[in-house]
Amino acid sequence: MKLPSCVMPVAKISNLKKEIVQVQFNLQSLNIVKRKGEYYLYPHRCPHRGTDLLHGRLEGDNVVCPYHGWQMTPTGEAIHPKTQQRVCRIKTVKLQKKWGFVWFVPEGKEIHLEADENQIFCGSLEFSLSAPFHVVLDNFNEGSHTPFVHRFLGPKVQDIPKVDFRFEDRGDHTFIEYVGPQKSNFIFRAMVPFQKVGWYINWKTSYRPPLMQYDSRWYTKRNSKTLFTNRNYYYILPDGKEKTKLFAFVYNSTPGLTKYFPFLVKWSSLIMTWNQVMEDEVFYPKIADLPEDFRGLNLDEDDQAVKNIRLNIDLERL
Repeated sequence: MKLPSCVMPVAKISNLKKEIVQVQFNLQSLNIVKRKGEYYLYPHRCPHRGTDLLHGRLEGDNVVCPYHGWQMTPTGEAIHPKTQQRVCRIKTVKLQKKWGFVWFVPEGKEIHLEADENQIFCGSLEFSLSAPFHVVLDNFNEGSHTPFVHRFLGPKVQDIPKVDFRFEDRGDHTFIEYVGPQKSNFIFRAMVPFQKVGWYINWKTSYRPPLMQYDSRWYTKRNSKTLFTNRNYYYILPDGKEKTKLFAFVYNSTPGLTKYFPFLVKWSSLIMTWNQVMEDEVFYPKIADLPEDFRGLNLDEDDQAVKNIRLNIDLERL
């Protein structure tokens, strides 16, 4: 079992309904075992004959192989059914629970996704996206597709020339800024019915692990008054060769009277995040076969951030 050196979410707790659930984590199949309200990461196969432990059962504290009855303890001892003696050891890891997820946390490290002082945690989401890792990673790190794929956020197609986009390589992450007009929709018409709205978004994409921190601010074009701010964290991880796991953690501010209705802020923020991701998901079948290699393609200036991120992310070294 190969484990990463960085903090990473493994699965959403609400999806772990069975005692043993198989997941893709760190480019391999592993099992999550639920025991007395705690969660443990186990190898995919029994060390005896390679039987898939997903088909095993829990007996007391141990996972029992369904083929020959070997027992695997939470601390990694593999016990022979006849002698009841330890034959060998396997690697097992107790996972941490936070924000509705179970996390792999290396020794000496901690889960840390901070927000601004006036922002509240709205919730977390897990998606299984129908496109390879490189397609989803690229999609999340450029803004050029926004007017064409997304209905509610970003500029109108005719306003594309008004958008500014820039990036910097900052060593362990790429920093990106995107500034432009925000197309009108029911949210902004309700807040400022007769004003035009701008959208400033910056994000940083870390390389180890592939983690994006998005900070958005919507403001009135007339006087630059902030309407609300939003911070989303996205972990993007391969889920086999053809799919990608996306883990989203959503924060939002509570401006004006909305501070008296935090449940409404949380609900609307999660709906907005879900909508944006799902609009991409509906589009992914059209682009799932995009080549992983950029050679021979005509990249423009808005693609340079994507190229830089691809050059720096090495999934094998996580």
